[in-house]
Order: sequence, then C-alpha cells, then structure tokens
Amino acid sequence: IPRLAVAQFVACLTVSVSIIESIPITLIDCSAGIVVLAALFDLLSGTALPRRIPPLVGLFLLLTSAVAVSAVFGYSAINGVTPVIKQLLLIVMLCSLYHLAKRIGVRFLLMLFLACVALHAMYVAMPYIASGGRIRSFGLSEASFDDISMFALPISLAFFLWEAHPRRWLYLTAGLLSTLGLVATQSRAPIVFCAIGTVAVILASLWSSKRTASVKGAGVYSYVRRRIGRIMLVITLAAVLLTLFLPSVFSTAFSRFSHLIDGRLGETIFLRATLWKAALIAFLDHPLLGIGAGSFRFIKEMYPGLTLDPVYFWVRGFSAHNLFFHYLAETGIVGASMLVLLFWKTFSLSRKVWRSTNSDNAKGKQMAVSLALYVVGGLLLFSTFIDAGWMWGQTSYVFVFFAALISRHFVDATEPTV
Repeated sequence: IPRLAVAQFVACLTVSVSIIESIPITLIDCSAGIVVLAALFDLLSGTALPRRIPPLVGLFLLLTSAVAVSAVFGYSAINGVTPVIKQLLLIVMLCSLYHLAKRIGVRFLLMLFLACVALHAMYVAMPYIASGGRIRSFGLSEASFDDISMFALPISLAFFLWEAHPRRWLYLTAGLLSTLGLVATQSRAPIVFCAIGTVAVILASLWSSKRTASVKGAGVYSYVRRRIGRIMLVITLAAVLLTLFLPSVFSTAFSRFSHLIDGRLGETIFLRATLWKAALIAFLDHPLLGIGAGSFRFIKEMYPGLTLDPVYFWVRGFSAHNLFFHYLAETGIVGASMLVLLFWKTFSLSRKVWRSTNSDNAKGKQMAVSLALYVVGGLLLFSTFIDAGWMWGQTSYVFVFFAALISRHFVDATEPTV
C-alpha cells in the first residue's frame, strides 16, 4: 500500500486537473490525500511510533504562523484562510512522505520521479517537435512542467556518474528525454536552472573523485572521472545531431534567450519586473507583516495608480512571479525571513549529508543519492529568489516531495538504524 500510494502521487505531479474549481481542489490534492491516508494506516498498523519528526517541520510551522499573523493584521483576514490551510496540508504531506520514504527508500523514489518525468516529457515534446518549435508545450501539467523537469537531468547525471549498475545508461537517457521536454516548454529560467544543476553535478563529482584519489589512491572513484568525459561526449553529440536534424525546433527555443545577449528587455521580463515592482512597493509600505497572506491579488485595489493590466493574469492568480518578492509583499520581513530559513535549512541538510558521505568514501549508490539531493536542495534555494512558486499550486508538492526525501536521507545518514 505505501509504495502504490506514493507511486500514484509521483505520477500525478506532472498532471494538472481541476476537480472543484471554486475551492479549489485538484487531482494532485486528492493524490496527496491518498498518501496521507497510507501513511496514517502504516503508522497505526506499526508496532512503534516514530522517534522524531522531520527536521523541517519546526521551520515550516513558524512560516505558517507568520502567514497567519500577516493575514490577521493585513488587508483582509479572510484572504489568508486558503494559504494557511494549504501550508498546514503541506506540513502533513511532508510528514507523510518522510514516514513512507523510510519504508520505500529514497533512491527508489528518486528513480520513480525520474521515470515519470521522462515519460511525460515524451508527450510534452511531440507537439513541440511536430510544430517545428512554434508551440510551447507543457503536456498535462498546464504551466508547471518546466519547474518539475528542471531537476531530472542533474538527478540522472548523479546516478550515471556514481552508480556501477549496468542500467545507468537508462538514467542518462531518462535525463536527456526530460531535458527535451523542458526545452519544449521554452521556459528560460528553468532551462538555466537545469544547466546550472548539471554543471554543479559534474564539478562536484570531479572534485570529490580527485580529492578521494589524492588521499586513498588513484584508483578510487577513477570510473567517475572517465564517465564525466563520456557525458561531455554524449551531450556534445546530442547537441550536434539535434541541431543538424531539427534546427528550427531548437533555434526557436533558444531564440528566447537572445535578449539576454543583445541587452533588449524581453516582454515577459518586462511583465515580471512590473509585478516585482508592485511587490516591492507593497513591502516598503508594510515592511514588518506585509499586506496580508492571499492579498496580493487585490493589490490593484490597494494601489490604484499601479499599471497592472498587462500582468493581470498573474495578479489574479495571486502570484508575484517570484516566491521571495511575493512573501515580502504579503508577509513582510517576518514571513520572508521564515521562507528563506526554510529553504536554506533544506539545502543545509542536503549539503551536510553530501559532505559526510563524501568524507566516508561511501558506496556509489549512497554518493549518487546524496549528490542528487544536494544539487536539488541548491536549485530549490536559488530559484526562490529568481522565479518559482514552491509554496502554492502543483509545484508546492514538488518542493514537499524533495524536502521529505532530503529530511529522510539526512536522518538515515546521521542516525543509522541499529
């Protein structure tokens, strides 16, 4: 039951279907409910209670408290009901996934995530390729597949480089397919984050293998350094072949980066800058507790002089299109600080495990899991200040999924079962 419950949840991460629009309740919400019930059943049927709660729960509760307080003293308390309930549900989901991950295994869940994203990426890429790159495709996830798929290639590379399993080429294939789906979305920030994560995996692997070799002999982890060369060769060949046979497809996607080179301000960058400006205005007027959780969508009523017509879609969806700025506007410095601490703690846990695993000369599987989660934790933290919406909608469950895996892996590594 636990494995099936979590498997259906991971499969639903890339599917966005509204069940009840007025509340709203989506397919992933129902899927998460199944995971919670499975964890509760497993907990009640067990012989011993958990020894500790996930390391991130305390900070998550503080963040939720800051959101609730900002709503009470903000523009309208009723606007904060949905965000507070949502965060409480995310905390319950974090605890549930954390508990079930011990039974299922962190490595298996990472592999399951990679497989589901790769399969969905093929569906995402088909209309994009068929249209010659004219259609931005997101598949069944509406507009969230880019934020989900950006983790796939770094995760697959970590397993390809460190595991001795003969199926490691399948991991790399899944990562490349997921990247093709990511390119089909033509979303610049996630593509950049994916590239940063990929480089981070390669550099961390190179540094770790060389460091260990200098201490324990040249033969230790030498296969990692050889595989890095193969990775570079495969990526280069894939890029050349795709450029030769599908030139219009990839030129369309990467033409969206042209304004970053020639200095022109792109349309979407302008729209985001307008939202960020509105968020900063709200923060400067209400620096301590913000305008109140859930109130950014009413910012036009609070500041009639703001020009928001071109970006009304994002305001109506209550997003400043930047997680950090959004929390600055709605919850002030108190809530934004709690948000940063939560994501920093997530990254810090992953970094501690990577460092301890690296110093212990662990097996390849342990190194792969630790490195994958280390890079994921870094991407979650970094993207919080640039883009992302890790605390609402479909992608909130992606954050909780990885936060639970990082917490579980940290506890297992620091408190091994006797």
